[in-house]
Amino acid sequence: MKTADERDRLTAELRQQVGALEKIVRRRSDELRLIQKLACAKDRLMIGSVLDGDAMREIRLASIHEYYSMGWYSENTHFLPSSVEETLNEVWQNAPGSPVDPEEPS
Repeated sequence: MKTADERDRLTAELRQQVGALEKIVRRRSDELRLIQKLACAKDRLMIGSVLDGDAMREIRLASIHEYYSMGWYSENTHFLPSSVEETLNEVWQNAPGSPVDPEEPS
């Protein structure tokens, strides 16, 4: 049979361990809330898989590869001179303030 001092010591150790575990759970919960708030669905899937230590399935890898390879976006340096004026007008319509006409004195 354990003495009262041994039981008290064991109880104190268990309380410390529980406190440490609660702190870890709170930190993890805060991190997960931040991920949920900031990351898109595909990123959350990848982040969750990595943080859980799970091996990602091939379908997840293919999805992630497709997303990050930017297969959905293509950029080139070719433009039509006729589209420049239209594009500039759209930019200035969405920008705060108004453009300064270079022919007008400031």
